[in-house]
Amino acid sequence: MGELKSARELALERIAKMNSAREADPAAKLRWEFEPKGQEIAGQFLNSDNKEKMDLNAELMAITDEEGRQVAKKAMTTVFLNYIVLVDTLHEKRQVERALTGLREIKEDKEGFDLINNDLMEIYRHNAAQGQEKRKQMKEALTQSYMQQLEQLKQQGMQIDMQQMAPDNSPEFQQQYRYYLNEIDNGYKTGIEECKQRLAALS
Repeated sequence: MGELKSARELALERIAKMNSAREADPAAKLRWEFEPKGQEIAGQFLNSDNKEKMDLNAELMAITDEEGRQVAKKAMTTVFLNYIVLVDTLHEKRQVERALTGLREIKEDKEGFDLINNDLMEIYRHNAAQGQEKRKQMKEALTQSYMQQLEQLKQQGMQIDMQQMAPDNSPEFQQQYRYYLNEIDNGYKTGIEECKQRLAALS
């Protein structure tokens, strides 16, 4: 019977196999080396208070390997796109703005970017105005319907604690509210995802 290997030895063997596989696949080697670099640059830009002083293209040009530079740029694009979402808070809005600023800086097709960005901003404006009003009206209508149902049950002789059964305390109401909220949100999310796909395709 052969000697049992320690967990450390097994781990080292797995690492060696992974390194060997990367060496045999140049594309995988590039991703392994330069994707983290692109992610790091994008992360620093998003988290920096002095982002206007950070030259993303200069950061990219500092990567001397041309193919590696393209891998890093693609990784940066992915990071920025991940921050472009349907926003609920001021912090998220600022993150979207930062992500779009960074994305525009590294894209060569500025005109194409601006056209897509205009479409994206129209979605955000529509959501801020009509979308918020739709959510408000939907919740009011649901609340009214729910309270009417409780009143009907009381009239039928059922003992109901109105405070305990208030909409905010009702799992059934909350589930229904989230369903209709998602219905509204998904329309905007679909439009945002389409814009993100177009942005990703830009040179």
